[in-house]
Amino acid sequence: MNWARFKVIFREKYVPRALQNAKCVEFEHLKQTGKTIADYEAAFTNLAEYAPHLVATDEMRARRFEDGLRYEIKRVIRPLVLPTYADVLDCAIIVEQDEMEKRKYFDSKKRQNFNNEGSSGQKRQKPESNWRNQRGQIPKCPTLGHIKRNCPKLGTGAIVPRGNQGGRNAKPEGNRQGNQGNRSGNGITKDKDKCLPLCQAMRGMMKSW
Repeated sequence: MNWARFKVIFREKYVPRALQNAKCVEFEHLKQTGKTIADYEAAFTNLAEYAPHLVATDEMRARRFEDGLRYEIKRVIRPLVLPTYADVLDCAIIVEQDEMEKRKYFDSKKRQNFNNEGSSGQKRQKPESNWRNQRGQIPKCPTLGHIKRNCPKLGTGAIVPRGNQGGRNAKPEGNRQGNQGNRSGNGITKDKDKCLPLCQAMRGMMKSW
């Protein structure tokens, strides 16, 4: 008696018929879906024991296993028409490994592109920030804390109104002082003219005495 025959006799004697039928139905609808090839192969081998009529030959077993694979793997294997179950299993493992490596490669490329876009976006934002600082703020002297154009180190520190710079109303400082001197001189001359007749009258009275 071989091992396969022993398992059949053991199930017939100790496993209820209802459970065997349920396992057979489960095998008929078995699909890989989200399982790895290793997990799918383990479930396939376990449930195939309850449906020996569906895997009577090695080629039947290969086609049944192939039908349950995910589409991404099955579309690569099916055109090859591999004759044995071992060939289908080996090819499925190779395709799965290639698929995983391809996914890792594209994921790394996406992360690299995302990081490059983020760093370039930060570089583009820096000139805009500097432009706002230049246009929105008045430059200040770094040492004394006042406006740079009024810094005493650059000149007298006096703020000159823009309306008087180079306009028709601008008057030189020397002319202002000269005008003030002329006005004071004219006042003294007028006072002398008023006192002259009085002085002459007083001199005449003194001579008559």
